[in-house]
Amino acid sequence: MENIEDAIAIEGLKEMVLEAEKAAEAIKCYDDVIRVISHYDADGITSAAIISTALKRLGKKFHLSIFRQLEEEFIKDLGKEKYGLYIIMDMGSGQLDNLQKHLPDAKIIICDHHQIQGEIKSENIIHINSLELGMGENLSGSGVSYI
Repeated sequence: MENIEDAIAIEGLKEMVLEAEKAAEAIKCYDDVIRVISHYDADGITSAAIISTALKRLGKKFHLSIFRQLEEEFIKDLGKEKYGLYIIMDMGSGQLDNLQKHLPDAKIIICDHHQIQGEIKSENIIHINSLELGMGENLSGSGVSYI
């Protein structure tokens, strides 16, 4: 018999797969250049490699940048770029309010495992976070991106 933590993790994984399917559908249906942003550490770079490979396989055009931190000023600058779809990996969960404020019309996919700050009020955000789904820190940002 499995323990309660395993059962919670299994349910969280099922929820994560459902959210990942939504993200995959949004990506497949999008025909313009996708803005991809990831963290500058090993986990973020691995996340970027995973997503870049998937996008290449789908024949999607994308603009990838690796950053140290996702801060409000940078998010404001992203809003000036006018992309319609953003994929943010290994960061983003701590900037939910600012992402919604400065990218109100964009579809945003967040693949993360860090603490969540803010509340999702927009249907334009697909938020895949292992911490939120009961897996604790047992799954890295690149693991979330892979799913």
